Amino acid sequence: MPSANQTSPGGPDASVTDASSSSAKDGTPAQDGASGPDASLTDASVPDQSAVDAGTYRTSLEVCWKDPSCTRALVVSHGGDWDLGTPYGSRGAFDRAVQNGADGIKTDLRMTQDGVAVVAHSSPIEVYESLDCAGRKIEEMTGAQVAGCHIFPSTSETFQRVSDVLTWARGKVVIMLTVKEARDFPAAIALVNSAGAGNYVYYEVNVSEMQGIVLTAPNWDKLNYMVNLGSPADADLMLDTVKNPRVFMYELDPDYPGGNDATTASQFASRIHLAGKRPFAASDTKNATVDNHLARFNEGFDTVMSYDLKNGVIARTQANQSRGVSPP
Repeated sequence: MPSANQTSPGGPDASVTDASSSSAKDGTPAQDGASGPDASLTDASVPDQSAVDAGTYRTSLEVCWKDPSCTRALVVSHGGDWDLGTPYGSRGAFDRAVQNGADGIKTDLRMTQDGVAVVAHSSPIEVYESLDCAGRKIEEMTGAQVAGCHIFPSTSETFQRVSDVLTWARGKVVIMLTVKEARDFPAAIALVNSAGAGNYVYYEVNVSEMQGIVLTAPNWDKLNYMVNLGSPADADLMLDTVKNPRVFMYELDPDYPGGNDATTASQFASRIHLAGKRPFAASDTKNATVDNHLARFNEGFDTVMSYDLKNGVIARTQANQSRGVSPP
């Protein structure tokens, strides 16, 4: 799912013990803006984030996620575990996702006029996302203004700052960041580096973003990425030619031309495995049944983004039990 042009999040109108441990690196995220201290970090002052606390597979990319030999099935919750009462992208939905067994949470990132990274899917804001701020553009608002917008239909939940999410997620869950505008990658990369959050945060990017703007961002190579493959040609480029070591996972949309055939999808997943990377796919948006999730796992996709976390966790449990992975 290309990060800059994604469709609706499926809002109200749609949508072993293999852990090792070491001492956690604690810290407070610096300001979000690209013009602040984040942007001035030098190569020497930013450690390779893989050197940070190993944690567990639920809290660190260094455990299983970046290990191609790990057979564990993982499930990423799309916008948290939300429903009509707990909005997509809200802290409540994120809390529920952790409580209900998500291994990771996918969240959106947009930059405000004053350089604050916020969790927001659409700009202009859709009416089903916020009645307070419907029709307003994130990039024309300040961080304080966005943080004051209530997320529909809640009267208490407001849009989150990404820096707050990074603090909250530390030691709880892996975060998948979808940067909605490619121009914001440098600021988003600076933010995660300054927060020391790179061992539990990774970016979703498409091929052109990975080969373009990401490579221009200071300290991009201290962090981790998942690249969307839209076609066999994308796979040829990234897996056979580029071979970027900071890319640990590749996403395939099983509905790419010819890809809805299970055999084709499995062949693609096998190719990613052979390259020493983990394959990723999303469940169906409107038919995210247990069987739909299981089909993705059985096609060889080790990590599945779920549009129905309850069904995703059931499928992940069954997949891990069949693989002999414990805990499932």
